[in-house]
Amino acid sequence: MNIFYRVAPFVIICSLFISLIAPASAQTIDRQFLIQSLLQQLALLQEQLRMLTVQTSPVRPVVPQKTYPATPSWEKRFVMSPSQIPTNAFRAFYFDVRNPTVVVYTEVVGGADTHYLPENGHLGSIKSDSFGGYWIGNYVFATSQKYTFHLSQGSSESRIRVDGIVIFEGTGSESVDYTFTPGTHKVEIEQVNKSWTSSGSTIFLLPWAKAYTVAELSAALAPLWKNSSAQVWLASPSDISGANRVTQIALKPTSVPTTLVLGSYIATTWVYPSNSQANIKAIVLSASDKGSSIKNVPPGIPVYILNERIESVSADRLVSICPVTEDYCSRDYDVRPAAAMVASFFGGKKPAGIGEISSARVLEIPVVTLDASAYAKLDADVAANEKARSEYEQSNKLHNIFQSY
Repeated sequence: MNIFYRVAPFVIICSLFISLIAPASAQTIDRQFLIQSLLQQLALLQEQLRMLTVQTSPVRPVVPQKTYPATPSWEKRFVMSPSQIPTNAFRAFYFDVRNPTVVVYTEVVGGADTHYLPENGHLGSIKSDSFGGYWIGNYVFATSQKYTFHLSQGSSESRIRVDGIVIFEGTGSESVDYTFTPGTHKVEIEQVNKSWTSSGSTIFLLPWAKAYTVAELSAALAPLWKNSSAQVWLASPSDISGANRVTQIALKPTSVPTTLVLGSYIATTWVYPSNSQANIKAIVLSASDKGSSIKNVPPGIPVYILNERIESVSADRLVSICPVTEDYCSRDYDVRPAAAMVASFFGGKKPAGIGEISSARVLEIPVVTLDASAYAKLDADVAANEKARSEYEQSNKLHNIFQSY
């Protein structure tokens, strides 16, 4: 802004004051006329200053806050006594929407999860397309804390209330941030399923955590991967154990500074081993569904959330070797893309160990170890296989499955 418009009013006021206190003998012009002229100039300059300020001030658009229709809570329908409402957990009530007054089963859980319905014998009488669930809990906060409701929904519709106010309603899979003030807050989740399957429907309430891009994660982990001896262990199984999406971890001993990368398709609660002798320096979580977390992590080990999914890998089948004579070959198993992503945020270092779910439903890390020569052999095996298939196809011996159509 032009400095003239800032100082001009001050200069005019000073001039006016001097003119008023000047001796009468020194005045050569009419004092009243002088005062009137100066006041007019002051008013003019103030208006110019106002207009200049309006033109240079940034315009901040008003973002309307999303609101939802007021609807009655389901609490009176299901809760018979305040003692039924747990603290820092949920009491779940499951029912059939065709007979909503009858509670089929109730339990205390850590989150709203319906993916296990087909496995839960208590709920066998509820068909997937008529499932209904209600979760209620009192959450206590000593200080103001920002939390996130992570929703992953397939065919379900959910409503979330905090202290009776609806903060989310819909069918989408998204994350909803909410800041809890000090005190006790009643959290309610209402859900109905609207299709033939109830798989993949979860709602987790977790402390807010920053989601890192690959570039941001690379910068955050730079002090680790710049250590020439540092390594990465990767576990991204396609099959997550546990009806409640809780997966126990077993780590092999190592003195090498190690970053542990855990990936999954669905949101998962990992449980860090209490007796670990692995030198873990950092943990990275990745999933298609938002809401993965890890429990029992020792103090001093940072946990990072990657905002991209690391593809599933299998320690039993690191690459797909396609039979030469077959028309179709699945390439679902290939550790190399996942290894390349890990390398992109760990200074070019690919995973030195790959984990897998054991028969005891525990994620063991590592099950196989890899070095540069092992990765080179995987590349060579795939290249040789592709070359053999190409030569076989060019020989016209490969049957075309479309020839008969």
